Amino acid sequence: MKLIYGVLSSALAIAACSSCSDDYNPGGGTSGKINPQLDLDANAITSRSTATGRDAQSVSVNDLKLRLSSADGSFAKEWNSISDFDNNELFKVGAYTIEAVYGDIEDEGFEKPYYYASAQLTVKENKVTPVSLNARLSNSMVSIATTDAFKSYFTNYSFQAHAEGGDYVNYTSTETRPGYLRPGKVTVTADVTKPNGLSATLEAATFVAEPQHHYTVTIDVNNGQAGDAQLVITYDDMLSQEDVYIDLSDDILSAPAPTVVAQGFEPQTAAIVIEGSTGIVSPSFFINAEGGIKSVTLTTQSASLIEQGWYNEIDLAAATPAQQSKLKSFGLDVKGLFGNIDRMAMVDLSGVIANIKYIENGNNESSFTVVAKDNYGKVSEPVTFSVKVEPIIIGLAEDVTPSVGSSSMSVSLTYNGTNVADNVKIQYKNIRGTWSDVTISNVKQVSENSYIVDIEGIPADDTTVTLRAVCGNKESDEITITKGGFTISSTANDMFATRARIESTYYDDEIEANAASVKYEISEDGSNFTPASHTITDDGSTWLYDLPSGKDLTVRATINGNIAKTEITTEVAAQLPNSDMEGWWQARSGGNWQFYYPYAEGTEQALQAWDTMNEETTSEPGSGAFGGAAYRANSGTKPEASGHNGQCALIRTVGWGAGNTAGGNLSVVNNVSAGQLYLGKFTGVGQTPDYGYNFTSRPGALSFWAKYQAQKSDDFGSAEIRVLDASGNEICRNSIEIGTDRSDWEMFTVPVKYPANAAKAASIVVIFKSTAHSSGTTKDYLKLPTFAAGKGTEVLGGQLYIDDIKLNY
Repeated sequence: MKLIYGVLSSALAIAACSSCSDDYNPGGGTSGKINPQLDLDANAITSRSTATGRDAQSVSVNDLKLRLSSADGSFAKEWNSISDFDNNELFKVGAYTIEAVYGDIEDEGFEKPYYYASAQLTVKENKVTPVSLNARLSNSMVSIATTDAFKSYFTNYSFQAHAEGGDYVNYTSTETRPGYLRPGKVTVTADVTKPNGLSATLEAATFVAEPQHHYTVTIDVNNGQAGDAQLVITYDDMLSQEDVYIDLSDDILSAPAPTVVAQGFEPQTAAIVIEGSTGIVSPSFFINAEGGIKSVTLTTQSASLIEQGWYNEIDLAAATPAQQSKLKSFGLDVKGLFGNIDRMAMVDLSGVIANIKYIENGNNESSFTVVAKDNYGKVSEPVTFSVKVEPIIIGLAEDVTPSVGSSSMSVSLTYNGTNVADNVKIQYKNIRGTWSDVTISNVKQVSENSYIVDIEGIPADDTTVTLRAVCGNKESDEITITKGGFTISSTANDMFATRARIESTYYDDEIEANAASVKYEISEDGSNFTPASHTITDDGSTWLYDLPSGKDLTVRATINGNIAKTEITTEVAAQLPNSDMEGWWQARSGGNWQFYYPYAEGTEQALQAWDTMNEETTSEPGSGAFGGAAYRANSGTKPEASGHNGQCALIRTVGWGAGNTAGGNLSVVNNVSAGQLYLGKFTGVGQTPDYGYNFTSRPGALSFWAKYQAQKSDDFGSAEIRVLDASGNEICRNSIEIGTDRSDWEMFTVPVKYPANAAKAASIVVIFKSTAHSSGTTKDYLKLPTFAAGKGTEVLGGQLYIDDIKLNY
């Protein structure tokens, strides 16, 4: 028969009251006083065989905290010590609970006793209410003892104690202190290494521990006798359990122990999620037990889940159909444990995370620990997933004022979670005064925790709409929006590189009457807006200016506090390749002649923009007795070192061809061509070039630096620009003449104007010609050589110098 006895310690009482009478201030009032008296009992109940030194760790009465709370929940207060309690403090009459506390039942380990006492009391009018509390040990104490035979046999060993629903407390080989555990089923595991080096972690003992009890589990080997090695587990006399013998044969110990592998999380790092969010973490445990799965223990420490009915600890391998159904309703996904159990299993917590609620002023860190045991009693190392749930921050504001008759609008959402479309609902208050969901059609994140959300399904004909955002159990403040407003829009054809045309539609007479006061702003991120320059045209549309090119922009217009928005994309303010005239050409030699081509062989196709007429004017270099000594073939366009800034292009009218002769009035020039520098490709002698270069921007002007040298005073060069659409139709064109009075470098500008709703550009044409005079390519406009001119003699007309070409937007 097991004998149990307890040793009572003397109680220390502190009684503090300001009066020996139960009455004070007679004559009326609505309050009373409290006189608490505290005792502390450090006794732990033990078996007689282990009675010596088994009391719990003692603390002072002054170490106890006092907590007072009213039955109706209207009052709660805590004092760090009885010495902080003021006996003259007045409390409203009514029922209360008073508690004395030291430690925390959730905090397990060594030197962590948990003392607790509570009492009910009633504060009466003008009375002093005495109340006595005797705080007792409310957790359990577990000691693990080893025999000399055990210590001398194993080369290494340690232990672990785990109370159902609690932590795993590690006992080293030198640990003699008792561990403090929460009451309930306790499992002790032993990690042992034999002299031959084989090691294993084995389940050594299981028993039910009660509060205020101190248990000792003694672990021996072979009871100290010779023979096949066995662990011998002897329970405390208080426990009606027989000794346990565990086989330590090499066959058993050499078998692989079960393993639990963390997937989708780091065991030492707590994940942080926002309440109600999904998809942030996907934690799961993969279990492998070559000795066959005997049990898989899931221990959960989560105030939120436990409150909702989740199990504090459960053996998933032994879960009943009802338990399985409850776990699945919380989102737990289990494979290999709820049916035919073999060697492998998976426990997936991904769907559980969204069900963890944030508790105001509570413990919002949850942990899930999995331990597997095989059919040989071997156990895995515990693997823990931890997650901290943070509160939802959610708010709603008006973005664009909807018009009457519209069932869609956009709102500005503040939300610190993820996956807005999946986790957030936006609702409107219907005619019954209840809430109906709208459809979220698009979500655009504009900054951290800030979104623009397009919604559909609000009542079209109501003049006001009341909205709120909901995530989990958190609701935003309601907002009521007065419909009316106005809308703005822009077509793609009206979006240029630095300007855009905006059209407005008004649904409110007052707003339309104040349209001239409109304020325009633009934003590249949809959140941070800056003012935009604008002018209102006679037709009521608006042109925005000085926009950043090549950007997706949000345009916001505000009139009388009403907001309208639209999205535009400006064209790229692109420039032409080699427009500085520094690297557009390559020289090639052919006999006694130097030829100039617009780009080097092998140049990237995208950079082969410019071409000339040089292939025509150098096509007949001359031959025979006279040709060999006559005018050489001429490049009409060539580089020139003395440009406006570095090199430039020199575009010349030239005489060329075989059969040219020299000598006074007998000079013969068979061919005269205007030099050209143009965007496009040379197509052949005597043919018009294929003008044009693929280009999708629409510039407002062409500018360049130029000067002109004429052989005859009325000669002049020209510059032309055309912009074409995808069908080859001209969207716009313009040209200018560059005359003989341009002997110094001067900037020229050729503006272009686009018609309303101008098509998008597909190509651009730029042509520079050495002469645009109707007679500029005749002999009269050339400077002819004198008699007996040599091979290097050139026949030249007007000469146009071009440098630093630029497209303006």
